[in-house]
Formats: sequence, structure tokens, C-alpha cells
Amino acid sequence: MAETQLTDKGCFISKDVKISILQDLCKYKSMKLIAEQYFLSSSTISRVLRSTEIKISKKYLPRVLGIDEFKSLKSVDVAMSVNLVNNETGKVFDICTQKSNLRI
Repeated sequence: MAETQLTDKGCFISKDVKISILQDLCKYKSMKLIAEQYFLSSSTISRVLRSTEIKISKKYLPRVLGIDEFKSLKSVDVAMSVNLVNNETGKVFDICTQKSNLRI
């Protein structure tokens, strides 16, 4: 595969297109609409979004942890998700969407 400054190694989508996708994701547009606009699949748009994730070590818990539940998107298999936030910095620590076998 040829390598250029326009694309990342092993990618077919140019860096400029990825930046445009990210700018559209910041607006109130659905991933499906963005995928149709750029003639890509929704999973490709999701991959571009995930590429912006900052990998943090989760071997610790913040000193002050905020917990909030919210209704999951239709694309997630579970009805509710949990948002974990570092209340001192205001940054999202994690979002949990795992199914639970716990019955109360």
C-alpha cells in the first residue's frame, strides 16, 4: 500500500476527511447522516470518533467520584448506562454499559 502525507499508515481515508467528520460529530448530526454524507459506513464514523479517545490508566479511582445513570442509545444493547466523572476535574472517568446479572 502506498504511503502519503495525506493519510495515516494503512488507512484509505484522508486526514482532512477525518477532521471534517470530527467537526460534523461536534454538531447535532447523527452518525448515520454523516456516514451518508461522506459515503462511509456508520462503523467507520464510529471508529473515527473512537480514535480521539484519550487512553488513561484506570488503575485508580478519583478522590471524588461522581456517578450518574442515563438512558443508552439505541445502538447499545442495554437500556441504561453509567457515567463516572472525576468531580474535582470535571472530566469523564469512564462510561459503563455492561449488562448486569444482578437482580434486586
